[in-house]
Amino acid sequence: MPLILYIEKGNSTEEISRQFNINYPYLKVEFYSKPFIKQQHATKKDITDNSGKPGSLTQFNCNGVINISGNRTVRELENDIAGLGLYGQVLRKSGHMWIETVLTNDWTLQHQNFEGEQISSLFDKSVTTPN
Repeated sequence: MPLILYIEKGNSTEEISRQFNINYPYLKVEFYSKPFIKQQHATKKDITDNSGKPGSLTQFNCNGVINISGNRTVRELENDIAGLGLYGQVLRKSGHMWIETVLTNDWTLQHQNFEGEQISSLFDKSVTTPN
């Protein structure tokens, strides 16, 4: 049975990101106010927020369903988001940082989440282990 992310008109980008992150704690989706070009880094100023500033995407303007099953790739998820007329990118946790998955967007969501968990747990062990 597929894992589905239901998007309803009026949902905030923060709410959708949070729902995704519940299923994949070492991944997150960030939404952008304009398209970004693959192989180029998105800038912080392009990330949407919930401040209500004019021009910022604070909520969805459509209803939609996105399959976020573990066997789907990052590329497929980002294409589904684009199909709703939105600009989104998946990031993977690496220690205390979030990194872009541009070079690994053919990995499945499950694989990305696993790698994020492995890297983050190694980082956490190195921080808490006395020398």
